[in-house]
Amino acid sequence: YKLPLYVDIYHSNTEERFALVINEEREEFEFQIPQKPSLVDFDAEKQLLGEISYDKSIDELAFQYRNSEKFLGKFEAINYLAADTTQNKVAQAVLKEALGDSFWAIRQEALNTFGDYRGEDAAAIVDSIVAISRNDEKSLVRADALATLASIDADNFTQAFVNGMQDPSYAVVGAAFYGYGQTSATD
Repeated sequence: YKLPLYVDIYHSNTEERFALVINEEREEFEFQIPQKPSLVDFDAEKQLLGEISYDKSIDELAFQYRNSEKFLGKFEAINYLAADTTQNKVAQAVLKEALGDSFWAIRQEALNTFGDYRGEDAAAIVDSIVAISRNDEKSLVRADALATLASIDADNFTQAFVNGMQDPSYAVVGAAFYGYGQTSATD
């Protein structure tokens, strides 16, 4: 083995990066830091091909989403947090934040987690998704918003689907027709 990679350790409002080279099948590394870390991000550049097994707590995943500058770091956090949205307020808060992320692919991934969302703030989330279906700058995000609405309860969003049919993007129009087809509307 000869696998170079980086480990980012977040502590005391700082991020420290450590360069490693893995030469053996099994190795241990120790790092001197002043306190318990908020997050240890192994393979911080996400350059290893393979699956890394490292169980992170909800708080670590939330920290990772909020502090990672890398797409894959945020993407990974969203996907793991999506499993805990019905019970965990921290996971719910992060996924709601992700709906407004500056990168469209993160917004799109966040939308895909809300199809079966049943949190106590579900009505506010649905209102946000309807707004995204009309106003997001990226057509693929608008299309995914409509697909999410169709998976929640299509009959409640007939007007959103009709509005989507007027969108200049074929992806949005297709999602709108699909969503409208899921309703019991007859006109």
